[in-house]
Amino acid sequence: MSSILSLLKDRYKRNWCILVLIWIFGAILFYLNVRKIDRYIEKRRIKEENEYIENFLKNHMRKIKQIMEKKEKLYDRISNLNLGIIKVEEYVEDIAKKEGIKVKGIRHEKGNGKIFFEISCSGDVSDLIGFIYELESIWYFRILRLDLDLTDNGKYKITFSYNYRII
Repeated sequence: MSSILSLLKDRYKRNWCILVLIWIFGAILFYLNVRKIDRYIEKRRIKEENEYIENFLKNHMRKIKQIMEKKEKLYDRISNLNLGIIKVEEYVEDIAKKEGIKVKGIRHEKGNGKIFFEISCSGDVSDLIGFIYELESIWYFRILRLDLDLTDNGKYKITFSYNYRII
């Protein structure tokens, strides 16, 4: 403490101490001001982003709703997985009868949110095209593979996926 008092007694040293304190005070104020400016800039950036997002949503809400409705159509809402399998098998049988395709067997394999079906059938190629067209007209069916064996009276294997959501 006495060393500080001795420094303050000498006018030259006292002026230097005052000058150092002023610079330290100025540096602290500068640092606090920069932090405040950075916070203001960040808040302004967030506000501009939020306004941009709100404007985008307001201008494109109709299209977003249409996309969400289409997305919901990609999945069949079922209450039970086994009921979904029965539903698909009956639907395939009905389309096959309507199009003149003879179904010999339907196998399925469960996946994550999908069931993969393989249909063994026979019939005329033009009937097969109608069958595939009817099957693909439903959004939650997706044809994955078609194997044709034209040597043995038109045998076909159709592999497709069935997308579902359990409600």
